[in-house]
Amino acid sequence: MRAQLLAAAVAIALTLAGSVRAQAAQAQAAPAAVLKSVAVEGSQRFTPEQLATAGGLEIGQPVTRESLQAAADELGRLGLFSKVNYRYKTYATGGVELVFELEEAPLLPVHFDNFPWFSDADLTARLQEAVVLFKGAAPAVGIQDACRVSPGSKLVNGKKVYLEDLDLTAEEDAGATKAIAEGLAAQVFEDPTAQRHFTERFAIVSDELFSFLSENGTEIAARIALDEETGTTSGSGGNLWYEEAVPAETLFVGAVLCTNGSEPAQVLQQIAERPIQVGGNASVGRGLCRVIVK
Repeated sequence: MRAQLLAAAVAIALTLAGSVRAQAAQAQAAPAAVLKSVAVEGSQRFTPEQLATAGGLEIGQPVTRESLQAAADELGRLGLFSKVNYRYKTYATGGVELVFELEEAPLLPVHFDNFPWFSDADLTARLQEAVVLFKGAAPAVGIQDACRVSPGSKLVNGKKVYLEDLDLTAEEDAGATKAIAEGLAAQVFEDPTAQRHFTERFAIVSDELFSFLSENGTEIAARIALDEETGTTSGSGGNLWYEEAVPAETLFVGAVLCTNGSEPAQVLQQIAERPIQVGGNASVGRGLCRVIVK
């Protein structure tokens, strides 16, 4: 009897194992869901096809829930979007319609420097081959996309402040920001109208954003040297160089130390009597500064 029970148990186990293998084989043989279409909501920068390619998907190819999630994860990893969600609909015919729900993150323009053998267009094309979603801008990683302004600021347009290629969220601050703006205006300008204009156009940005603007938002001019006799360029590369100019109306603040025994107030007053010239290109009016002693 015991032997018969054991044999029956073995037979049942073999039957179950065979059933499991059959179900697995059927599951593997079942037709996979095919990605029929991709749509996007919340972003105008990229086409649905570009987003699908960036996420590793291809219309007309089989997809799974895991591959859809992996595509969304990849889009989030790129840093181009502050929020990435998706939804999909599966049809009885095996087709899948995918919709990405996106919120665009702030981007900074990309500038190329010191690539003498390649044009910007060449570099952009190469980057687009490697990075499908590259369009001349990169994620503003670590840079705040907000700035503080005084109430009634003339810089604000639709709750945004535009600096170079950046659109920053304006945050009105009647406290410290307004006090700093009015304090600087009083030190620089005597005319009340000029002080008001300064306060209305004053903004505070993050250290990272200020560094970016200092490096990429200044005027850069290309220059060449001409041979006085021939009137043409000479030397290797045609004597090409670049000059970077500090923006007009920039304020420099610092301390002055007198070490020759002179009376500091007298020396400073003499300096402040007329504009001084700092740096090169004095003949074309560069580097003229007004000195204010406080």
